[in-house]
Amino acid sequence: MEKYEIIEFSKIYKRIMEIELTLKARVKHSLSVTYPNKMFYRLIPFLQSIPHNKYITKTKKNINRDRINDIINSKNTEESKLDKILNIIYLSDLLLMLAEYKQLFSDRKFINYLYYKKVNHNYIKKYAVPLRQLRNTVMHFDIYNYLSNKKIYLEALTFWEQLLFCSNSFIHELPQIKPKTATILKLIAKECPEILEMNDRIICDIFDDIAFINGLPISKLPSYWTIGRGIYNIKRKIKTNE
Repeated sequence: MEKYEIIEFSKIYKRIMEIELTLKARVKHSLSVTYPNKMFYRLIPFLQSIPHNKYITKTKKNINRDRINDIINSKNTEESKLDKILNIIYLSDLLLMLAEYKQLFSDRKFINYLYYKKVNHNYIKKYAVPLRQLRNTVMHFDIYNYLSNKKIYLEALTFWEQLLFCSNSFIHELPQIKPKTATILKLIAKECPEILEMNDRIICDIFDDIAFINGLPISKLPSYWTIGRGIYNIKRKIKTNE
């Protein structure tokens, strides 16, 4: 795997994690408002229907324990059970639940609290699968699969980011005339002066983020040396003016 491919995967993974954490928080909120006394109970039919093999762990005595069944059968409160299940459930099963579990997706009140806007369920079903596949592709560093399916993967990523109002949801095509590295750094410094007090490596990472979420391929990013030199020039000019 090339250096730039690793960087790109790290950016994608961070965005997937934001979707996952946002989605779990929204699901909890929507369930607690829609079914205040049965917020976990409502999920039991779905949880019993999915394969439990990836939720099996071994105890110190080498006994297989099913974490899902343990939570279902516990005497904890509804909210405590819900917290525990959301803490362990994989994104793939969470997306499956929202796309295929009719007891939830057919409940208009639940959906309104979950997404905060009208959404065509056909799009939920359409983009749940490629987002799940993208997550697995990134986790297994399968660059060939990623490059072969990049278009639909990024479409799915963007769909969920925009649906959940994630911070990266402003993806768009860059203009034909691309600004210079120094120009971008000056704008960043103008909007957020404290950024120049950060470690140069962190600034380079932020620069990559800004470029990538705006549609620029990682392989087209300027080198860290170029960014670092631009940072040095800005700091030198500020110090000189002082």
